[in-house]
Amino acid sequence: MIFFLKVGELKEVLRTGWINKNVKDPENLTEHHFQVAFLAMVLADKLGDVDKNKLIKMALIHDMSELITGDEVIINRWSKKGIKQVEEKHKREREAMTKIFKGISNSEEYISLFDEFMDRKTLEARILKELDMLQMCLQAFEYENKQNINLGDFYKYSDPYIKNVEIRKMFNELLKNREIVVK
Repeated sequence: MIFFLKVGELKEVLRTGWINKNVKDPENLTEHHFQVAFLAMVLADKLGDVDKNKLIKMALIHDMSELITGDEVIINRWSKKGIKQVEEKHKREREAMTKIFKGISNSEEYISLFDEFMDRKTLEARILKELDMLQMCLQAFEYENKQNINLGDFYKYSDPYIKNVEIRKMFNELLKNREIVVK
């Protein structure tokens, strides 16, 4: 019961990137997880030889550690200092996942899925990262249209991550539509 109450708290964790850009009524982690999981469910069959069930599970838990760590944004993540910050962040997130899932059945499976996502060594983990980036851009597009703000940095940040042909098509279509709307 306590675990499910904790999961409900995802609704209270707002996405920092949107707050930093002064977006009104920014999405929370529940909204983010839902949309990423929905993308995974609907698109999985088009994205190569992925394990759909695994992809959806991974999507539902990929940012749960932020219940404890918060949604931390690291600037200049490829600098020496940024790389160290990323390593420390991943360590804190792993510890948070262990706390969050402690005492529930299959906790090892969920923590293992989180580790897999963080390592990006499997197809599912790499695809999920791309879907995560695509979702962020879909959200940016929505905010740009509704709030008349420019969130171009989010598209630039996501671009190098999106490599899968199908996800790239969607991303390019979004960029094309953005050109029309943002002008």
